[in-house]
Amino acid sequence: MLTDCEDGLLLAVRVVPNAKREEIAGVWNDTHLKIALRAPAHDDKANKALVEFLADYLHTSKQKIILVSGHKQRTKQIKIITTDSQQKGEYRQCLIPSS
Repeated sequence: MLTDCEDGLLLAVRVVPNAKREEIAGVWNDTHLKIALRAPAHDDKANKALVEFLADYLHTSKQKIILVSGHKQRTKQIKIITTDSQQKGEYRQCLIPSS
């Protein structure tokens, strides 16, 4: 779901478009963070909404949230750019749901 990489973190996401509200909706298949978005899944609207949602949720800029793969799929890989180990830890706490 969340793995370290040289210049940040890689986040596996499952997007639920056309949701009633935007939220982290849990975990999908024990491998992906499930994120509900109001935006539809066409014209790249859900991808843009996902980047904006994560940037707001993590209190960082949209430029530090990069869609790596899954541009036309519901399962996506997101890179969160940071080299600060303390910030990586804070992101992990925010993104990994407690059991």
